[in-house]
Amino acid sequence: CDAIESITYIQNEKLEAEYAWQKEVFKQHKKVDENGVVREMFLFHGTSEENIKSIIKNNFRIDCLPHPGEGENGQRRAKSMVFGRGVYFSCLPAVSLMYGTGLLLCKVVLGTCQEFQPQGEIPPDIPDMFDSREVIKDGVG
Repeated sequence: CDAIESITYIQNEKLEAEYAWQKEVFKQHKKVDENGVVREMFLFHGTSEENIKSIIKNNFRIDCLPHPGEGENGQRRAKSMVFGRGVYFSCLPAVSLMYGTGLLLCKVVLGTCQEFQPQGEIPPDIPDMFDSREVIKDGVG
């Protein structure tokens, strides 16, 4: 039976300040909804349990490679970015758990979000006019 073993609420004042700063930048650049509010979402991120402490302390790092031992024969595996360069989140915990046994629920500011429908190839980097990308597969984001 799949079940969550425990939930721990973590606060990192430094990361919260960076989040608030980014949210204010988006607001100043009018990256807001029809009510003038910066779009925020709670989304899941799956990773190895070894990576959780680093993420909580230092935030997400796009260029960070997974820990040794996660690939075949204990070798470091290449970071797979099927939908382009970035940090991946999902509103579905089961989807995020495909990327590791550790699960984080994160508050995320999306800014201007590109909608992307995969066509079978790795997409280019997110264009400069966008801050994030929502992958829409089979009509579902």
